[in-house]
Amino acid sequence: MNPAKKIFPLAIVIFAVMNLDALAQSPSTFTVIKVSGSVYSAAMNRTVKSGDELATSDKLKFNSEKAYMHVINPAMGLKTVRGLSDDSPRELMGLLQAFVNNKSPNSSRGTPSTAIEEIRHQLAYPAMLILGDGRIKVDTENLSLKSPAGIKATYQIKGKEVDRLISDDSGFNLGKNFVFDSVALKQLPEITVTYYEDVNDRFFSAIELIGKFTPSYANEETLARELKVLIGILQLAGGDADSIETHVVTYLTSEYEAPIQANLRDWLATNKLLTY
Repeated sequence: MNPAKKIFPLAIVIFAVMNLDALAQSPSTFTVIKVSGSVYSAAMNRTVKSGDELATSDKLKFNSEKAYMHVINPAMGLKTVRGLSDDSPRELMGLLQAFVNNKSPNSSRGTPSTAIEEIRHQLAYPAMLILGDGRIKVDTENLSLKSPAGIKATYQIKGKEVDRLISDDSGFNLGKNFVFDSVALKQLPEITVTYYEDVNDRFFSAIELIGKFTPSYANEETLARELKVLIGILQLAGGDADSIETHVVTYLTSEYEAPIQANLRDWLATNKLLTY
């Protein structure tokens, strides 16, 4: 028998199996993390909500050009789906866009070497998402916070400078009530976070600039629902805590602002979203 006759069918079988395997691995559904505006699903015959699973063939209709969705499939990762200028239903697969984060830090985020540098490293973005009480622990063996030392947040309101002590003996808080108290503000000002060896002496005390950024505070109930969907999908795909956190940080930085790692980890654990 001609050896070629034996090999050729086998090659076809192998090729066919490889193609079937590729088809099996190609994404057919995406899970919705967040919907902004209103998006109608033809398959479900209703508006889409967080947690819904959409087939790539599902035809979607957006109520405005500004409407959008964030979706995820473990094989393709995070994607964004945006509304179009017309109101014609379109297939999900044709609407998928890259999920891009264009926000950059204030400075280089190299490996920190001191207690002050560690805090600066965490507060390096021009705008930052603060979660819960915004608690940041300090390495007090290398940076004393015992009175009269402390950390203050300084900002301007209607041309008047406000400075608030936001630290205690072991760390400081960037939560809205700690920084702004009960002040009602339509737009939050940029804050300067500074370490003082003596908080009572602003003129002659040794000081260290820690960070300068605009704080952002989210609706945490809504945020927890979004992250529960995102984390749940990644856990089902076998992701570990560190890899899932990377996806969470990417999502938050793009959709909200950059989170502070230590603050984020505490908040995720408190809300029982991720265990380290």
